[in-house]
Amino acid sequence: MARTYRLEPAARRELDAYLVWLDEHSTAAATRFVGAVENALDVLVSGAADGRLVTLTDGRRVRRWYVRPLVVYYLRQGDEVLVLHAHHQARRPLEP
Repeated sequence: MARTYRLEPAARRELDAYLVWLDEHSTAAATRFVGAVENALDVLVSGAADGRLVTLTDGRRVRRWYVRPLVVYYLRQGDEVLVLHAHHQARRPLEP
C-alpha cells in the first residue's frame, strides 16, 4: 500500500493550469475541485481503490483515475503513488 504521492512536473503543470483557469471563472468551484483532487489522492494512497490499467501513446502501462474533467494517470512505486499527468479530457487523448 502506498503511503505518499508525488506529482511529476507535467502533472503539476497540468493541474495548475486547470486550477488557474477554473479560479478565474469561479473561486468556489476551484476550491471544490482542489478538495476532489485531495480526496482522490487519499483514496489512491490508502490503497482503498485502484484505477484501470491502460497503455499511453508512448507505450507506458499506467493506471488512470478520473477527477472530472481531468484524468489522473499514475503509477505505484513502492510506498508512493507517482502522478504522471492530470490530463484534461477535452485535450488530445494520452491513450490510443
